[in-house]
Amino acid sequence: MHEISRHILRENSIRGVYGQDLDEAVMERIGRGFAEHIKGLPVVVGADHRLSSPALKTALTKGLMAGGCDVSDVGMAPKGLAVFAGHVSDEPVAYVSASHLTREWNGLKFLHPFGRTYNKTECAEIYGILGKDLQPYNRPGSAVSIERKAEYITYLLGRLPAAARPLKILLDHGNGTSALLAPELFERLGFEVTSLYPEVDGNMPNRNSEPTAETLAEARNMVAGHDLGMAFDGDADRVVFIHPDGSLIDPERFAYVMIRRLMKTAPGPIVANVACGQTIDSVAAKYGKKVYRVPVGTPNMVQKVFDTKACFGMEVSSHMVIPSVVPWDDAIAVGAYAAIALAEAVSTGESLASLLAQFPSRPRKRIPLEVPDGIKMKVMAAIEKTCRAQGLKMETMEGIKVLLPEGWVLMRASNTEPAMRVFMEAADEKNLETLENKFLPMIGQLIASLTAKA
Repeated sequence: MHEISRHILRENSIRGVYGQDLDEAVMERIGRGFAEHIKGLPVVVGADHRLSSPALKTALTKGLMAGGCDVSDVGMAPKGLAVFAGHVSDEPVAYVSASHLTREWNGLKFLHPFGRTYNKTECAEIYGILGKDLQPYNRPGSAVSIERKAEYITYLLGRLPAAARPLKILLDHGNGTSALLAPELFERLGFEVTSLYPEVDGNMPNRNSEPTAETLAEARNMVAGHDLGMAFDGDADRVVFIHPDGSLIDPERFAYVMIRRLMKTAPGPIVANVACGQTIDSVAAKYGKKVYRVPVGTPNMVQKVFDTKACFGMEVSSHMVIPSVVPWDDAIAVGAYAAIALAEAVSTGESLASLLAQFPSRPRKRIPLEVPDGIKMKVMAAIEKTCRAQGLKMETMEGIKVLLPEGWVLMRASNTEPAMRVFMEAADEKNLETLENKFLPMIGQLIASLTAKA
């Protein structure tokens, strides 16, 4: 039996460095375990563009077949397309990807046919199987390649209206899988498209997979002269919106552009994770909508959208769901809807600037901190103990959220990498600086102390 490092078995996915703690033997074992979990039922597999993805997908397929699964392989594809393939055949999906992480990483996501990623309880059940001595299935499965791109584009065109204005849209693909689908979809909807880095390349030669202010420097320079810019991560399940002036648009503020159109056709509440700020509450209040808060993690958001029949769901990390288009976090579909909503507003005399002005930006920060996996939870426990000793008002739905007159601070351990993230929001820059000066030194000292003891 091939030994699997426990630290690659994350809360909602598999994540590891290829060639170190994740290789073909490990992936084959995981495939065999997943096959056991789904009792040999048919399954769809797909992969992002990473250099290691083809070999890992082959190993995954081998393990699934050994467990009796008939495998339909959608090939290299954005995650939304792979999920669609499972959706139309009512089969679970195993998708090889490390999402926004750098190129040396890879991993695996398990998804239900309706689009939700397996949650931590379901993943724990799979991980429990991996330690067992699994015998060969009485009937090995088969594998076949399938093509669903044309069908998915047709499906989306049937759920999205044509653009009211042929807006100029810049799409930054970052050499990722969005380039395989987004340009054709946007053009067929009636937009004028400029594609940046459309050559799919797992070397990620132009920028890292995660779309941030730092990695999107070229897109921010190029967006002038366009009506809107968008940037995708490698597997195209998150999208960042870029203002024509080159600044990144707060996803909660841009949500208003989409929600105001959704209110005309799609009833239901709004779902947001605890890292989202007060702007989404203000947007919801404008339309008398309830906001359901959920812990950080796309499975939590997508499941709550499903359970509450919400019209819109979002995470501050720019994962979004519009169920009236597709009930999973496909950034290409969300981006297309966003462009349609903006085009409709422009056709009635409004502008992006006038829409965003209705919800002024609140100063906020998202600060990643490297923390070894072995001490992440010890750091979180120490932070909670320190905050309680200071008598601070806290919420613990997800991580530790401290509520103060100046604003709020959320501290949480990452589920996908050896890191913590600190989110802060305040009414103004001065109060944001106060929060930063109060909490970051304390967190840094605790990390240093616990690292030294490890």
